[in-house]
Amino acid sequence: MGYPSTEAELAMLDLHGSSSPLDSLEPVASASDVRDLIAAVRRVHVAESLKQYVISLVGATRSAPELRLGASPRATLHLLRASRARAALDGRDFVIPDDVQALAGPVLAPPPAADRRGPGGAPVARPGGRGHRRADATAPHALSRGCAAVRPVGCS
Repeated sequence: MGYPSTEAELAMLDLHGSSSPLDSLEPVASASDVRDLIAAVRRVHVAESLKQYVISLVGATRSAPELRLGASPRATLHLLRASRARAALDGRDFVIPDDVQALAGPVLAPPPAADRRGPGGAPVARPGGRGHRRADATAPHALSRGCAAVRPVGCS
């Protein structure tokens, strides 16, 4: 595609350089609406067995030889919160294993700068040479093992 011509870039500066598109934005929700949504998500029930499942999945990242550092306790909390939000968006007042499994990769994916190690301790190259946050590109191998090996009690 290339770069714009000098004239096109000058026109862009004249058109967009003195104003911000953010000036014309209108709110889509009030602060009260957001507080109500947060409260609704907090009321979503999570069974003890699913809490244990979340802890087990996070624990799988901590014992993975491919990772120097596993997911933090904060990641455990965020996986639970995200699962509650997904359940609420699906119109449920309870979390199911599918909620946790759908969000485990995106929530627990290591940050782009995380040092991943392969067999024998060799660094693992990332797709494109840079860190990606997409679950399919960065979810640790241990997490995929964990999903298969760790099942919530009473769930298949």
